[in-house]
Amino acid sequence: MGCGNANAAICLASVGDCATLVWLLLLSLPLLAIPGIGYLRNGTGFQGLLNHPQAFGPTVALVGVLVGGRILSERKPAWRDIALLGLCLVLVVLSEARTAGVAMVLGLLSSTLLSPIFAGVSRRLMLPGLRSRRFQAVALLTVAGVIMAGPLLAGKLSTYLFKRSESTSLIAAADASRGVLIQKMFVNIQKNPLTGIGFGVASEPAYMEVERDPVMGLPLSAPVEKGVMPVAVLEELGIFGAGAVLSWLLVVLRRGARSGVRQFAVLITLVLVNFGESMFFSVGGMGMLLLILLAGAVTGEHQMARQETHA
Repeated sequence: MGCGNANAAICLASVGDCATLVWLLLLSLPLLAIPGIGYLRNGTGFQGLLNHPQAFGPTVALVGVLVGGRILSERKPAWRDIALLGLCLVLVVLSEARTAGVAMVLGLLSSTLLSPIFAGVSRRLMLPGLRSRRFQAVALLTVAGVIMAGPLLAGKLSTYLFKRSESTSLIAAADASRGVLIQKMFVNIQKNPLTGIGFGVASEPAYMEVERDPVMGLPLSAPVEKGVMPVAVLEELGIFGAGAVLSWLLVVLRRGARSGVRQFAVLITLVLVNFGESMFFSVGGMGMLLLILLAGAVTGEHQMARQETHA
């Protein structure tokens, strides 16, 4: 499951400290001027220092959400964070990772709306950054810039969302990209609705390419492409297994919200990314980064409890 090996992005990554991921993005910038290297995988999507745009895009999106969550949670957001969030938006578009870009934007918007509900505290306490004059000024300037550059941005956004397909809507684009994979999974769901086909098993097991140790012949890996994690979980684990995973995710979101809007935004984005890139349980690739960030979000000290105590 998942796209590309993201080990270069995993080291020291956590919700509390994203410095290593930020350095990864900054060191990738010089490659923008070297198309032969920065766009090596497919010639169009920027991959930075990673080996695939579909690994670089989600990594950039997660950094953007980490920084955006920090902006929302601080009374006086730093200019450094505001600039870094803008850089992440640009890089995720250059990567052509559509799911990552949409997940990044929706993750920040959803966390703004839902985090107070999940945490059980007031929006004023949860999101002090929204009342910052600095944040409000940047938001107004951004809206004004979008309005002024509307036609140009609309064309760029259309190219980004629909890439080289002839789709005219997000649903059509999603169907063109993931429709075949989903159809195969639904066939297996109908055949094995209760027990599923087995965790990590491909929709067509006969076509699985298993890599083995050249000496002992032991299986080392078997990459699987599913595309949409919720459907993949239902296909592999059945109704009862999928229900257990859903219950676990709800508990995780609750704990993340109690830790703060930054952590909750990360968790929301992790889930949204997997609606188009089934990588959550791919521990040999991007999944490891996602699980590290998830663990950091749910095991940290509860920020809301501290703020309520001070209040």
